[in-house]
Amino acid sequence: MTQYYCNICRATITEREYRYSKDYFGKALCREHQEAERNAQNNRNIKSPQEIEIKQNLKPIESKVIEKESKIGLSGIVKKVAINTSKVIKKSANTAVDTTRTAFQRREWKEEILRIIGPTLIKELARERNVRPSYDEGRPTIDDYIQAIKNNVSLDDIVSFANRNKVNIRDILTEMEYYQVKQEKKEILRDGDAVKGFYEQVFSEIKSFQPSGRHKFELPYQMELVGYLKAKFPEAGIEQPRGSSRPDITINGIGIEVKGPTRVEEIQTIMEKCARYSPSHPKGVIVVLFDNQVPSFRYQEWLKDFKNRFPEVRVISK
Repeated sequence: MTQYYCNICRATITEREYRYSKDYFGKALCREHQEAERNAQNNRNIKSPQEIEIKQNLKPIESKVIEKESKIGLSGIVKKVAINTSKVIKKSANTAVDTTRTAFQRREWKEEILRIIGPTLIKELARERNVRPSYDEGRPTIDDYIQAIKNNVSLDDIVSFANRNKVNIRDILTEMEYYQVKQEKKEILRDGDAVKGFYEQVFSEIKSFQPSGRHKFELPYQMELVGYLKAKFPEAGIEQPRGSSRPDITINGIGIEVKGPTRVEEIQTIMEKCARYSPSHPKGVIVVLFDNQVPSFRYQEWLKDFKNRFPEVRVISK
């Protein structure tokens, strides 16, 4: 069996880490040194081939603006407009680059999962999803099946199929979550005001939610809340259990933790959960406590302590 090592610290790495680091950094690196290399590239302002191409496409636009500026007497005003326009174009270009990278990355994850689940399950998935591979002659190969599934089946459906068949893809799911967090942090840096506005909109909608009746268990309340939120936010959904670092509901990167009926023992677990959720949900976390039965003085004490520890997390008590 082939062993892979980080070129810097010589730590053992997985084949996926090896392939990823070779593609993006040109050398084998562990995750820690991938992060260090990524930061170093950002500091040196190194551009990817896609970014270089976009930058080259922007040059003629910028040069035309400058040429126009020289012809018009109002050079200061025109220059300011040109700079602002260039920033908008650059922001759109960066978004397009990230979207393209994510699409390629998702296809890589599809193939990695399919390689793990093996030929028998690959064919079963193709039958289940009514996918027919294209091939030249004879019988289709497993590669033909993989290509057809990658083109016609979503990553979420492939993950769901693997989980349903008890295939261990935990490493890939961890990598997917790590990548998602990085993309969300980029989005916050690129357009923080819009992200904050979306968080406030979700918070407001949850506050407005009124359940149909008193729920004795969390799951029925979660289901009703998700149904309500989907009317405003179609991407809302109950999270599939993948470990202890996932809240009950997510909406476009915002985590929503639901607790109830809420008694003293329930609120004691919230801080520990938020400590796990916050790093993986940079867009924000909202805690919903329904049927709050905690004595008022005890709840206010807890809430004060909670806000001191997690000032960025909002709590809704119903």
